[in-house]
Amino acid sequence: MHNIRLKPPRLNDVGWGEPYDTHNSTGTGAAVGPQLEIERCGTLRLQLVVVAIGGTLPTLDVVVQHSPDGATWADVAAFAQKTGVSSEWKVFGPCHRFVRPKWTIAGTSPAFQFSVLGQGV
Repeated sequence: MHNIRLKPPRLNDVGWGEPYDTHNSTGTGAAVGPQLEIERCGTLRLQLVVVAIGGTLPTLDVVVQHSPDGATWADVAAFAQKTGVSSEWKVFGPCHRFVRPKWTIAGTSPAFQFSVLGQGV
């Protein structure tokens, strides 16, 4: 197993999102997480970490997508829906050359502070 950087490197940063970015809208278009080129690593062990929530009945759904060319995307698999502070590890794969997270946030005035961290396996 080896660690992979899912965004430009910074001290102690091996994930998508500033250590824990706050989001209050669905991640589509520009809000979708940055793509990662994983080269030869076709399987990822990822952790979704939710450190804070807000709003009424908030829900967070995070899907990992992959692409052979960075242009056409398909879902690999999803984490379980989150409704509170929690973390979950999950193995995703096989994955194509590029991967990225996509999230859907729902509820009344919802907000989630979360990050996706990972390793290639």
